[in-house]
Amino acid sequence: MKRPLIAIACCLATTLHAEPEDPVTALIRAQTDLASHAGQEGDQATVDRLTDEQVLFSAGDGTVQRDPSFDSSDAVSLELKASTAAFHAGDGEASRRAADHSAMFIDQTGAANPVSDVAGRSGAVGNWVLHHAADVAVASFTLQTGPSRVLAVEIWHRGDGGWRLIGGQTIPLYVDPAAAALPREALDGFVGAYSAGPGSVVVIARSGDSLTANAGGGHTASMVPQSLDLFFTPGLPAGYPRPLYAFRRDPMGHVCGYTRNGVVYSRVDPAAAGAPAAAPPPGILTLREFRVLHVGDVAVAAFYHDRDTPFFGQNLHQTFRSMETWIQRGDSWKMISSQGRQM
Repeated sequence: MKRPLIAIACCLATTLHAEPEDPVTALIRAQTDLASHAGQEGDQATVDRLTDEQVLFSAGDGTVQRDPSFDSSDAVSLELKASTAAFHAGDGEASRRAADHSAMFIDQTGAANPVSDVAGRSGAVGNWVLHHAADVAVASFTLQTGPSRVLAVEIWHRGDGGWRLIGGQTIPLYVDPAAAALPREALDGFVGAYSAGPGSVVVIARSGDSLTANAGGGHTASMVPQSLDLFFTPGLPAGYPRPLYAFRRDPMGHVCGYTRNGVVYSRVDPAAAGAPAAAPPPGILTLREFRVLHVGDVAVAAFYHDRDTPFFGQNLHQTFRSMETWIQRGDSWKMISSQGRQM
């Protein structure tokens, strides 16, 4: 399998830390930074060198990339699928028995939780996939709790007491919100050119009973009304939230701009908008709150990446939350699972 470039870590990462670290944590931190640099450079060879052939890779779009030839349906898979179902069945005591007391769990808000906070949270397990090697197993699955659905990646380690859950991360899976019906004359009030700053041009047009947005002459995105002044782009992958176009109006009630992803766009005269400039390259990723749980020949790392990109005179801030599992193969450590998403 051609391993994916580390999609979350697509730019050079820098690290901010001051306290001395144990050798395994320092090594895993260095390899996380190296993977980030490889992603920026499109260096597939380095990505291949850092990742295990059985890697489960979830980059936040709601799917898991992997080599299906390693999908396991043996006794280990059946045992851990049953243990996972029990852990998420709402029985707190059974959940605590299944997990190591020091296990790390990242929930869909990005918060880190101890076992005591996670144990007993109920949900139905589906879309089960497990890869295992020696005393390490990584699983991906969906978890349905009422109307909410998440994608989980969890890590198991086999010690003297059998298999124990040592970490996991869940990311929310989204659906499009209900669309509102606006009359065409109301939609026409949004049509025009908008700019985030010199070189930025977004042209909004009406297409039937919805709108379209074209940034810089590139891809045209659909815009569906959620309410009078809120629009979303439909049909995004399930792992991606639906960023809203939040329009604002002047004292006369006329549309004068909008905010999207924290960037403010103002309405401009199309004739004076000028030629669009290329979108600026993404800024440098900065690693923070890097934590490692090291058990035998497996290490689970949880961390944030922050990125600030100068964006047509404004600042585009992004934060990513990730969990990676590294397994020791001889003298090397290889990534065997990764899940991350933009917050």
